[in-house]
Amino acid sequence: MATMQSPQAILISALLIPIISLPMLIPLGIISIRNQDAKCDKPLEAWALTSFIVALCTTVANFFISLWLFAALKCCGQYESVGDNDDPQQAWTVRLPKFINSLITQVTGLFWLVWYIVGMVWVSHCDHGDGTGCPDELYYLVMVLGIIFFSLMGAACLCFCCSIVLFLAYAATNNSNN
Repeated sequence: MATMQSPQAILISALLIPIISLPMLIPLGIISIRNQDAKCDKPLEAWALTSFIVALCTTVANFFISLWLFAALKCCGQYESVGDNDDPQQAWTVRLPKFINSLITQVTGLFWLVWYIVGMVWVSHCDHGDGTGCPDELYYLVMVLGIIFFSLMGAACLCFCCSIVLFLAYAATNNSNN
């Protein structure tokens, strides 16, 4: 059975979610609002505005779901599954916000993957710097956010591959000792 986080850890994460999101939300909001009427051959202003709206909605949703989970844990205790308690209603009180949070995370993760690929394709075909194309600040914002996103994705893939190699080496060592 998986271990449950303490209500205090959930509350701390609920308070940290907006703070961690600010470095992405502030530039996206400012640049997308300033460049709403920009003359650009690719819809980078729509990309930036959509990214701002999705990031803001996701941040707010995660904040309130974390508070909901905190309240559920304080109210009903740390019930992990229906079989752990005589009262299935109390178990679902904790499981429902965890399920919704997981669903939101997975759907927005898939959205971000596709959306950053679209943004990078638009940036690579965008005219900028000659006065007739996209504004430089919009172009560079989308470019920098894309580079950061794909760098983090690459780091996550690298960590995953390294952990698989370490796991296989550990399994081979244990099999040879037996």
